[in-house]
Amino acid sequence: MTLHIITRPESNSTSIRDCLSVANTGDAILFIEDGVYCLLDSALLNDIEKAHIQTYYLSQDVKARGLCPSSTSKPVDYDEFVQLTVAHTASQTWS
Repeated sequence: MTLHIITRPESNSTSIRDCLSVANTGDAILFIEDGVYCLLDSALLNDIEKAHIQTYYLSQDVKARGLCPSSTSKPVDYDEFVQLTVAHTASQTWS
């Protein structure tokens, strides 16, 4: 199981699409920094959900940007971010 960490929005990078091309069922995606803007793309979130990949977002980054994320993604704080990295056998940052 891999934790994929997305740091940029789709409008500035192909990282989320590149990530989805290698992500497997059971992996997880964590949106941080400007990557939380991906949470506004319902089509993208549907693609991720169809792939059976759990999504998380860093709540502090969403709050700092004044966003209202999808209810299918779970908020995490910094301590939970660390727990996610420990719970997964590998992590990959996409920027």
